[in-house]
Amino acid sequence: MSSLYRILLRTSVTRGRLAAFLAAGALLDLIAYAIRSSDYAHREQDVFQLLDVAALGLYAPVVALVFATSSLGDLASEGTLVYVWLRPVAAWRIVVVALAATLTITLPLSLLPVWVAVLLAGAGWQLLWALTAATALAVAAYAAVFTGFGLRVKFALIIGLVYVVIWEAGIASLGKGPAIVSVRHYAESLAGHLANRPVASPADQWASLMVLLGVLVVGTALSSVLLARQDVA
Repeated sequence: MSSLYRILLRTSVTRGRLAAFLAAGALLDLIAYAIRSSDYAHREQDVFQLLDVAALGLYAPVVALVFATSSLGDLASEGTLVYVWLRPVAAWRIVVVALAATLTITLPLSLLPVWVAVLLAGAGWQLLWALTAATALAVAAYAAVFTGFGLRVKFALIIGLVYVVIWEAGIASLGKGPAIVSVRHYAESLAGHLANRPVASPADQWASLMVLLGVLVVGTALSSVLLARQDVA
């Protein structure tokens, strides 16, 4: 399985993708640095709101979307997924390896700008820990869902971008009703509880944690089912 891990990591990670996300992360950090010169009394809340909207709402889910949909989706679209099945390997093992390869690149890409932004803004360690935990769990949950999405949906990247921008970053932030089916809502709530910062319509801390972990498990299971039923010939 280690060879499959290397193949999936190598095929999904391209210079263009890395350059685009590093540039986006750098822009996020520049905004955080500008916050450092603002009123000290509001610095922690300002950087929290910035990373809530820009990192949890847009940057992290898009990073997960791009790499997760391509992990198995690219092999399926190119007709090379059949070679993964040459040996009798359980579908869930392939999905777990694909998810591990995705998280190998998405976690550093998502967390590094958050860490740098918090440090540049001069915020405290409590905020750093809260955003680290919330971002990592959100990225893992998104990656688990988007792995199967990329495997079975045509134009998964475009449709996924519409979903992230319109639902996760838009409609789900308008009220508690839509937010209840939003990964970002639970990640935001968890970050707010851990950082002791107010958020709109927060969910319970432990409920947020369990939902994020549940999405990770269920998303992985559903991706395994979809792969098992996939026509790879």
